Amino acid sequence: MLSAQDAPDTGHTVIDEITIETPAEPPAIPAEAPRLSAVTGTVLELGTRKPLARAVFFVVSGEQQQEVRTDKQGNFATELAPGEYSVVIPVVGYERFETKITVNENEKLGLTLRVEPLVINPYQIVVREKRLTGEVSAQRITIQEATAVPGVNRDVLRVVTNLPGVNSLSVFNGFGSGLIIRGSAPEDSIYRVNDQWIPFMYHFGGLESVIDPELVESVDFYAGGYSPEFVSGLGGVVKLNLRDPRTDRWGGYGNLSLLSTSAMVEGPIGDKDSIAVSFKRGFIDLYLMLVQELGIFEAANFVTYPFYYDWSAQWVHKFSNRSKLKVMHIGAIDGTRLLTKDDAESARFSNYFNLDLSFYEILAEWTYKAEEFTSLFSPLFVRNSFDGGMGPRAHLGIVNYQFGLYEKISWRLNETNTIHAGLRLSGGLYDMNADFFAPPKEGEVSYNPFGVELVDDKIRGYFNPSFWVMQTISTGSLTLSPGIASMWDTHNGHLFVDPRFMARYKIDDRWTVKGAIGVYSQLPPPDESHEKFGTPGLKPEHSMHLIGGIEFKVTDTIDLDVQGYYKWFWDLVVRTDPNDPTIYANKGIGYATGAELLLRHKMTDNFFGWLTYSFAISRRRDAIGPGGGPAEWRPFDMDINHNITLVASYKFNKYWQLGGRFNFQTGVPYTDLLNVPTMYDADNDIYIPQYRGPVNPDRMPLRHQLDLRLDKYWLFESWILSTYIDVQNVYYQENAVGWAYNKDYTQRQKVSLLPIMVFFGLKGDF
Repeated sequence: MLSAQDAPDTGHTVIDEITIETPAEPPAIPAEAPRLSAVTGTVLELGTRKPLARAVFFVVSGEQQQEVRTDKQGNFATELAPGEYSVVIPVVGYERFETKITVNENEKLGLTLRVEPLVINPYQIVVREKRLTGEVSAQRITIQEATAVPGVNRDVLRVVTNLPGVNSLSVFNGFGSGLIIRGSAPEDSIYRVNDQWIPFMYHFGGLESVIDPELVESVDFYAGGYSPEFVSGLGGVVKLNLRDPRTDRWGGYGNLSLLSTSAMVEGPIGDKDSIAVSFKRGFIDLYLMLVQELGIFEAANFVTYPFYYDWSAQWVHKFSNRSKLKVMHIGAIDGTRLLTKDDAESARFSNYFNLDLSFYEILAEWTYKAEEFTSLFSPLFVRNSFDGGMGPRAHLGIVNYQFGLYEKISWRLNETNTIHAGLRLSGGLYDMNADFFAPPKEGEVSYNPFGVELVDDKIRGYFNPSFWVMQTISTGSLTLSPGIASMWDTHNGHLFVDPRFMARYKIDDRWTVKGAIGVYSQLPPPDESHEKFGTPGLKPEHSMHLIGGIEFKVTDTIDLDVQGYYKWFWDLVVRTDPNDPTIYANKGIGYATGAELLLRHKMTDNFFGWLTYSFAISRRRDAIGPGGGPAEWRPFDMDINHNITLVASYKFNKYWQLGGRFNFQTGVPYTDLLNVPTMYDADNDIYIPQYRGPVNPDRMPLRHQLDLRLDKYWLFESWILSTYIDVQNVYYQENAVGWAYNKDYTQRQKVSLLPIMVFFGLKGDF
């Protein structure tokens, strides 16, 4: 209810934000013909100041009722005769608003009406982009779901680890070095921001995402059998879709948590332009500084405590309803330097350690949309660097400059046929300065890190153009999507062309069957085909995906998705010489097979959640076994057979939300090196295990944990305050993921995930 008070000496009367302007000398009006008074104003959402566009409300006086409609900016204008009125706003999704106003003769009345939402969500986004209709293993998570999933601490990328077909392992309970998707290694999957590459997604390999969550519209996850649009990869695809900045008002947020602090502002800078700017600063250095002051952690002296920053900026210009230009800049920096307490230094390692990571990326998107044709043109420039090591004889530094031009089109030929195609020109230069050793590879259990010293200091170039095309044929209930993906590897001199095919058949309104088959290839890893670290001329690695599944619409809000898959790998790059770790060949093979279930309740005003179950088996066979013996079939290092995840989040009312996440999975395989024969390297003071048995015959114990998240909202006139507590591993379960051995392999202890992590946060949106 709005209350009136007199404003002295101004000729105005103020009713909260109602301004009445009275002329100093009102013109005389005949009593028998009172002049109508102009009433104007704006209808806004309480808290966010979001205009209620095209809203209909009523002005009531006695038995008479007048309908008023807002425009697209939430503004309205009408004329009323003098008198008492009730303003009633019954808009769907909002509390019923009602207040009284008084209209006097010869006055201009200005109103600002704030309507309270039924659900508090400062960044409610409607996802309009449709994925290609042929996809069979695709899932889309909206930003509202992603930021509310317990155990992810508002991190939109980490929510992917809760989807079927995904395994993840790191001390931070996040990505680690990447995702294990349907039996493929982390480096075999594709990660995209919009349609472009990004050097790394996470600070320090899994701590926190480099992308601000409020700038993300949705996360698309493709577990396998995806379209030719994604060219080089054997595993899955994770794609972040960034939204455009606001155009209706200025706003943003400020967030303070125990892990980091971040802020973002966005808004229009004209009729056709809008911008958004974000910044984040991690607090891990402050924590380590505190624990060292308390004497808790004394294993090292930090010269520079671990720190990280990230930032982004976006500018959007709309030429018309059909044409738009978007320019984005994304950057991130990680770094640390320390001195270990160990005085015993090897011939290769010193007790000084440094790690510096950074990237600066600029990309643009020019989109054009007509009725039957759409086009996306996207240039890219990235500078990313890595510098790390433990002294001058164990150092690796790389600075990479990459450019790219990408053109993607979609052309609807008729009602049943649409052509999708894309051409990407990607290349660059990199400067490497290395005095290092060949790193161990997946599946290797007996390895001498000082066997071969690699020295390199040279600038090199690369160019890898790619092309893809796909046709979508829709005839009634059947959708067919044949296509081809191709890439030319100029460094190794090879071209691959991958045929792919997807199909969906809608039996009725509730049942859909689907399937996909295709070849998926990728270039050999750079270090394995680099002339100093590896073998130039390697062929691409290949896999074949075979997928079948059904979808069942249980209710309007509950969906069931069941899939089975088989993946065959060949031409995998593996080592072939036990005495020279730089000799590689395409002699590895493998397979992965499994089944997945996803029962998902779509997000409503009060509830969302899902239940997933994944069964998987993944096996590999290398060119040589441990110590140069014959190669045998072995479990993949991340072969997790059973994985169950339950996610649920419920809003008791608009102010309180509680969510939970429970995960159960079988342990990873491992090779036990306790008390195995060793060879002592006196020059470097290390023991090298001489293991000759099977690889990964044993398994770590079962892992399980419960995460909880509680959110509380406060709604103010022009902003929203939210607080949250996110607790990971509530009941303090010890989840072991491997073994750490002493120097001569006579003792061992478990390596476990962090036992419990508690995050508090305070966030203000305006």
